[in-house]
Amino acid sequence: MKDAPSLKEQVNALVTGTKFELVCEHLGKSKLKEKDYDKVFTVTRRELVEYLPNNYTIDQVIRTKKSPRDGFYALKGIYGWTTFIQEREIRFNQEKVESEDKVWEQYVSIALGYSS
Repeated sequence: MKDAPSLKEQVNALVTGTKFELVCEHLGKSKLKEKDYDKVFTVTRRELVEYLPNNYTIDQVIRTKKSPRDGFYALKGIYGWTTFIQEREIRFNQEKVESEDKVWEQYVSIALGYSS
């Protein structure tokens, strides 16, 4: 097993959807158990909420324009942001938030699955 991946590597894998590849690279296995992810992903919710806005823009990570594509969205309006998950053009977990910081918190909680 390689050394644990850096915070940057972990966040990049979470944001780009390459978690499986990172786990395989660091554990040297192709048949993995779900608990094996905990050996590689040590990043905390707090670290993600602090790291993401300092290293990415919302547009780089989150869908910011209406589209039929599935994913996490943050649409900017006059009075803040509307965040939601979209699947098959149906919106789930729609919420109004006032700031970009809150958008990042929603993204980390909902899209990346790091609840408080």
